[in-house]
This record gives sequence, C-alpha cells and structure tokens, in this order.
Amino acid sequence: MKLAALVAGMTMPLCAFLGAATAQDLSGTLKKVKETGVITLGHRESSIPFSYIDDNAKVVGYAMDICAKIVDAVKSDLKMDKLEVRLLPVTSSTRIPLLANGTIDLECGSTTNNADRQKQVSYTNTHFLTANAYVSKKAKNLTKIEDLKGKTVSSTAGTVNMKQIQEINAARNLGMTIIPAKDHAAGFLLVEFDRADAFVMDDILLASLVATAKTPADFTLSSEAFGLPEPYGIMLRKDDAPFKALADRVTSTLYKSAEGPALYNKWFTAPIPPKGLNLNVPLNAIIVFVQLFAIACVLKVSWLKITSILFDLLHLGIYVFGGLFFWPWIWNNLTIWWAARSQKQGLALQTKVACITAILLGAPFLNINSA
Repeated sequence: MKLAALVAGMTMPLCAFLGAATAQDLSGTLKKVKETGVITLGHRESSIPFSYIDDNAKVVGYAMDICAKIVDAVKSDLKMDKLEVRLLPVTSSTRIPLLANGTIDLECGSTTNNADRQKQVSYTNTHFLTANAYVSKKAKNLTKIEDLKGKTVSSTAGTVNMKQIQEINAARNLGMTIIPAKDHAAGFLLVEFDRADAFVMDDILLASLVATAKTPADFTLSSEAFGLPEPYGIMLRKDDAPFKALADRVTSTLYKSAEGPALYNKWFTAPIPPKGLNLNVPLNAIIVFVQLFAIACVLKVSWLKITSILFDLLHLGIYVFGGLFFWPWIWNNLTIWWAARSQKQGLALQTKVACITAILLGAPFLNINSA
C-alpha cells in the first residue's frame, strides 16, 4: 500500500506537469480557444447556399457545415468537454480585418482564395470553384461584357468581383458607373428595382439570388465570364500552422469520404431554405467519363491535342475540386469529338464543317448554354 501511495504521489504531479506542458505547447487559435472555451465563426447573411440566414433566423449553409466539422475536431483534439460556438455576421469588407484582429477564428462563407489575400490570411482546402459573371433583367438583353458599356453596374464592396469589374472598366474604356453594394442581396436588389443594369458576382451566388427572387424568370446570367474560375476556401489566420493543419486534415478527410458528396448534395441538389429551392448543380460521374472520352478521341489528332487536352483537364479540375460544370463544356467536347472522327475517316471538308456547325447551332436551340 505504501509503495502504491508513493507511486501515486509521484505520478500525479508528473501528470499535472505533462498536462501543463501540453497546454503551454499550444499556440495561436488553438491556445486562444483552449483558454477561453470559445470559438467564433464569421458567417455571411445572404451567400446562398454557402452561408446565410434562413427563414427561421438560423445561420445555415454548405460552408457552415464544413466549419462545424472543424469545430468538432478542435473540441476533440483539445479534449474539451464544452466548447461554446459564437456566430458573428461579417461582410466582404469586414471579414479579413475581423479575422486578423482575432474577433473571429474562422470565416465560413464564399471567400475566394487568391494570391493577394494569401498575403493577409490562410485558407483550408478548396470546397468550391466559381467564375465571375453578372445578372441582369432579360428585357435589357445583356449577355456579354461589352454589353455593359455605358451601363450602371453594381458589385459587393470588398470582393474580387468588384476589383475585376473596375479593372475591366478601365482597360476596355467601357464607361460604366459602378455602385458598391453592402452585400450580395443589396446588390441584386439594385438590379431588381432598376437602379442598376447588372450585378457582378460569382456565378453560383447569382444563380442562388435569381432562384430566390420573386420572379426568377425575369433575370438571366451573362454568357461571358470575367475570368477563369477561382476557388473558395474557409478562411483562417495567417501563420497559424497548428490550426491550419487541423483544418486541412478535417476538410481533406471530409471531401475524400462518402460524407463529402452527401454534404454537397444536401446543399446543391436537394431543396434548401428558404422556399425549398433546388439549385440543381449535381456531382455527376458521367461528366468525368465524357471528358476523359474526349481526351482519348483527340490523342491521335495532332492539331487538336494541346488545346483540347488543356480544355478538358481544366474542366475536369473544376468538376473534381468544385463539383461544378456547365453544359457547354460537354457540347464543346462533342464538337471536338466530331472533328476528330471526321478527320480520322477522311471526310470531305464540307462534311466536317457541316457536322461542327450543326453541333454548335444545336447548343442555343437546346438551351444548354446556361448552368
């Protein structure tokens, strides 16, 4: 008994010492959360379906669900019985400052990960890819960037979209009047009430805004994007390696598991609040098959090799990492396939042109040039 007591007496201080050492080893966000028992998530108010307030005044969304997984891992790794989760609304202008000054610990929204922002913040693994486009009323007949010449255009303040439209306006001398909006919903309202001709934003967010409008049929998305697709990521503080490692581990595991597609489908292929709308942007294995088939078809056709393979690999990446595709991608692949087939069979030039023309003209006829 005395030996057991002696061992116990020596072990308890040692355990306490090791526990204290572990706590002292924590740094950055994990140390802050451990000491305060609180983690604060920054969220958006109208970034459907990523982060928004639903009709029950509850903060929901695809990015919010991803952040919830990160929070669960923080609680587990820090061996905390209780972890208070606080929610704080942020805007495009306030999200980075509030993250940098420690007010929020994660930004769960629809934030583009680019080189400029990486100088200030870090990101977890990409959870979506999107392109910059604009929405307008169908009656205005606006589809291309050049159609915005002399028009009044809005975009959300503090976004990449605002920066892009300002740069294009100057570079092309379009003479647009650009109005900054507080958030996405406010920008869309400017178009809805004819105070602006177009609202520039990420295409998936535009599709969500149109779907929730009073009269969705009145609006259309531009057929031309302002640049290449860009990735979304959950944002966290820069130079916080332990917390980033945890967030990357959680998101990587999620996206590779069966739960990843299920979570995606919950927000992009099923009814969601408000109004039970369905964005109908599915993950579809057939798309991968068609893209790979197109690549296989052009491998033997020298004049199509480089452009076609780059085209397909780009959109394969967009599909695999973002789960997003547009019908014109497949339609263009069919065009490439017909060109490859006609050359292989030695068909006359007139026949090749006729086949390709028929395919291209079929796209607008079948109304597949929209997401």
